[in-house]
Amino acid sequence: MTERGAAPVTSAAHGPLRTRTGAARPARTLDDVKSKDTAFVGGPLDGRELRIPLTVFHNVGKVYRVPVPAYHDVPATTLVYRRAKEYDARGRWRWRYEYDPDGDTAGGLRWPWSRPPVTSAATATTTATAAEDEAGQPAGGER
Repeated sequence: MTERGAAPVTSAAHGPLRTRTGAARPARTLDDVKSKDTAFVGGPLDGRELRIPLTVFHNVGKVYRVPVPAYHDVPATTLVYRRAKEYDARGRWRWRYEYDPDGDTAGGLRWPWSRPPVTSAATATTTATAAEDEAGQPAGGER
């Protein structure tokens, strides 16, 4: 309920944020969201099973980050766990998280135009292949 003179809570697209009966909507909790108990392997969470919210496609996320606050002389850090498959004796699998001590070095979006840097050995091979093509020889052997 709103007090006299107070504006009701609204959403630009859908009007007031209320249920059909007119009552205000309760706040969402983890119990309202689809979630799954997921095992953790390695690192400080080794052996624990935590309830992880599922994505739109009903999977756990690829990466799970756990922020660790600073205390005493230890700076704040973030623990990084990556998703991996775990198989049981019957061949069925489920997701689990494995500790990644390197953190965020791997992963992220992989766009076609953002390739890894070229090493000198790869450049030499590419140059030799281009020279063979210009000479009229097939690059992958005789055709």
